[in-house]
Amino acid sequence: MKKKKDPAKIVDSWELDKKEEVMVSTETKADTKKVGVAMPTRTSERWLDDGANMKAQLEILGYEVDLEYAEDNIDLQITQIESMLLNGADCLVIASIDSTKLVTVLEEAKKRNVPVIAYDRLLMESDALSYYATFDNREI
Repeated sequence: MKKKKDPAKIVDSWELDKKEEVMVSTETKADTKKVGVAMPTRTSERWLDDGANMKAQLEILGYEVDLEYAEDNIDLQITQIESMLLNGADCLVIASIDSTKLVTVLEEAKKRNVPVIAYDRLLMESDALSYYATFDNREI
């Protein structure tokens, strides 16, 4: 007799290339890892798509995602990242507006042992960077 799958453990991954069942973590809310995603603006379809896709893929993997757009306002982006840290982000993904202004908040992430991923725009003047994710426009 075939064992029934728990529907709570299955996500219909229609956004992936092939329709398939994806097993996701059944951790309790307290155990769920939080990822803060800080995007620069909603004025570009590119950033809207990147943010939505990143959020969807992370959620499929079982992460709780806090996706924020700063509308090209560096002070707002700093406030959003500070809030992500205060709310217990376990990792930050940052597409910075002006990385030289993020030095203090990046230092706070480092003190909290929160990995920081620079997305598309390198974070300068800080040693808090864990990873840099970008692409080569000439190859795409």
